[in-house]
Amino acid sequence: MEQRRGARLTLYLPFNIEDGSGRDHHNAKSFTVEGDYIFVALARYGYITVYDRRDGHFVGRLQPGPEVGGESGWCDFNYAINAMRQKDGTYRILIEENAFAKVLMYTIRDFASTKASAPQP
Repeated sequence: MEQRRGARLTLYLPFNIEDGSGRDHHNAKSFTVEGDYIFVALARYGYITVYDRRDGHFVGRLQPGPEVGGESGWCDFNYAINAMRQKDGTYRILIEENAFAKVLMYTIRDFASTKASAPQP
């Protein structure tokens, strides 16, 4: 007999995220799950929203830093983000970026600040 399981977590991703910045942060394009987090690549500006995997609460947002002039093009394909949890608990998040032909890499040690470190050589 087949046993059906219900969803453990349903995460509502708002079409328009209101964060007071005045920018239009909408259109979740791609996502990945790694460790304790769900990483959602938004189509515009290279932004990534981060949610807690256990209960779905919003943890923070990653965005392009001064290393790339604070700029990124659109994330425009379905599997555009990958995340890896390292042995030391650090997360490496990679996101495709179309306009300037690059992949952004974030190295995160503490999601309380959700700030990206400089890319590693």
